[in-house]
Amino acid sequence: MSTPFTSLAKQLTASLKQYRHILIVIKGSPDPDGIASSFALKVLCDTLDIAASIIATTEVSLEQNRQLITDLSIPITFLDAPPDIRPYDAYMVADHQSAQVEFIKNKIPCAAHIDHHVPVQEDIQIDVNITLEAAGATSTMVGLILKELSLALDAELFKRIATALVWGIKTDTDGFTKGQPLDYEALTYLSPYADRVIISRLMGTAVSDQPIGLIAKAIKNKVLYKDWLIAGIGFVEASKRDAIALIADFLLEKENASLVAVFAAVESDSTKGLMLDVSVRVREETFNLDSLIKQINPNGGARKFKGAYQINLDYFKDCPDRNRLWEVVNATTLQIFKTHRDAIPVVEVKNFFDRLRSTLSDIFR
Repeated sequence: MSTPFTSLAKQLTASLKQYRHILIVIKGSPDPDGIASSFALKVLCDTLDIAASIIATTEVSLEQNRQLITDLSIPITFLDAPPDIRPYDAYMVADHQSAQVEFIKNKIPCAAHIDHHVPVQEDIQIDVNITLEAAGATSTMVGLILKELSLALDAELFKRIATALVWGIKTDTDGFTKGQPLDYEALTYLSPYADRVIISRLMGTAVSDQPIGLIAKAIKNKVLYKDWLIAGIGFVEASKRDAIALIADFLLEKENASLVAVFAAVESDSTKGLMLDVSVRVREETFNLDSLIKQINPNGGARKFKGAYQINLDYFKDCPDRNRLWEVVNATTLQIFKTHRDAIPVVEVKNFFDRLRSTLSDIFR
């Protein structure tokens, strides 16, 4: 199926093929989005038999970014002075509003400029100018271009590229919390190939059981109702069931919500079973989460801040239309939480008077 990125991918490759040796310039202080998108564009040039080099005239300022470059063996040359550009017949800039480079201006053409910021007027020749404010990161745009091109890359090389691009999207979307539809589309494509060990190391926390694509899906599908956030993530394999709870923890930390509920339809290959699995997290110690969950399903339960429940969906496991089945499960679960949220003021008043009655009894005993 043709997408806007089908045309962009064709335009980009057609432009690059005009040249033999391209200089990829990272402008400003190198950040993960600029590093990742430049790396992916170099590999694209390599596949087209175009010699490409990445340079940066500013050193990396954050240790985390140095670690990204080291862990993924990203070939960037850091220069204290402008390079000799005579070997190059074109240049490229990614992840910067302006494609203009002072030491290059009017000497060689700009083969491509790719960026997700508000575009600026340029008085230089740019063969292909791809700027999309609808993307939260330049890595998103480059990732979707690679998706369209379906390059025959070595698996290890593509893992490095995917890891860099996922990290670039993460950093420019504030940990995926400010992502847009294009970002989620790119993450869905890239995250299965990303190196979770490296991303865990960069984050300083384990994410091996927390698929990034599912985090992106939860953020994309989240519904904020009053101060409760509810997010369905669709059908999930039983081996990834633990991700539901981890994503609930993640969203409670990142989002301004007093309660977070994350749910999925969990499929078991061994039993061919289907189960609605819901993880709930609350911020306030005084909230009676166990009571809430038992009102929804008496077999569920919670401790102080965390709870869960499951609903057997085996009767529907042979439903021929999985999309429609998920629509029903999703809409029903959302409505259940909305209904219980609407009832909270009544419950809070009742709890207040129960506590007051208990206090008065203790005083006058």
